[in-house]
Amino acid sequence: SSGQANVANFTSFTADVQGMSGVLNSKHQCRIIVGPRWQSTVEPLLLTVSNPQKGSKYGGMVQFMTYEVMSNVSSSPVRRRYNHFLWLHEQLSDLFPGVCTPPLPEKQFTGRFDADFIRQRQQALETFIRRVACHPLLAASHVFSHFLLASERQEWKSAKQSTSRSLIFSRPQGKFVGPAYLADIEYPPGNVPNDRFQSVDRFSKYRESLEKSVKVMRGSCDHLTAATNALSAAYEGFGKSIIQLATGQPGEVTQVENWCWRNDCADFANLMQALYGFGRGMSKVHSLTAEQSAETRAALNPTLEEYSALLPCLAVGSKSFLSLIFILIQM
Repeated sequence: SSGQANVANFTSFTADVQGMSGVLNSKHQCRIIVGPRWQSTVEPLLLTVSNPQKGSKYGGMVQFMTYEVMSNVSSSPVRRRYNHFLWLHEQLSDLFPGVCTPPLPEKQFTGRFDADFIRQRQQALETFIRRVACHPLLAASHVFSHFLLASERQEWKSAKQSTSRSLIFSRPQGKFVGPAYLADIEYPPGNVPNDRFQSVDRFSKYRESLEKSVKVMRGSCDHLTAATNALSAAYEGFGKSIIQLATGQPGEVTQVENWCWRNDCADFANLMQALYGFGRGMSKVHSLTAEQSAETRAALNPTLEEYSALLPCLAVGSKSFLSLIFILIQM
């Protein structure tokens, strides 16, 4: 019958997965306590990315930036290029299908050595590895330990070459083999709600709504940025016109000439001086508005970009992987 076939498939699936365990560090025990709550023995990680330095190889033909990665599990920092972070992201995505790997900033081909870009890239890379460190499975993986600890170039290359992507999924003789990390997770029996399908459906609808909301929010932020920049430029132009009115000449002027020949010249000079001060004040308003626009972008854009990258991953997880695991556990 179909039920017996499902049980047989699940038994085969479990055996195959158990034979592929070892994705996680053996010293860590990852277990689900109840529902979606995790208990992990991974030591809390304190991570920083700092001290960017420009490097090169092949006689300077290839140039790149390296960053110092320091953690509380290592006695000395290691230096990593963007490509090392990219390798870590690819490995985690392959080793943990169904798990939403934190997004990594996209590769940049122009302006890589600009000071502002380096500062933003450093912050984004630190956010990425801190997100990984907070995940009960990703933080316990061998590849993450290797990323944090491999200090010598040869040590990095040998461990990198030993990572086999073929470990994850295969279909020998048409048989399904699941993600290897499932064999390293402990969970209580029957830890699946009776309304599992409804729960997944509710989460999927919430995710779709959140994705639309984030898209609207990003559009609103772009509109606010454009409007604020236009307002800042208007303040700058207005301030310059007031200064020109007070001084009688365009450009940067440090003092107001008194060209008055009337009896009330003192009052006239005070008026022109006041206009000049007002124009300078508008120039300061322009600078403050521009700074506020930049701070707003810096505060909102990274978070919105992270949500935009994560939500499609959640769509795959909620509609396929979670449903599959719920069904298999209940068989």
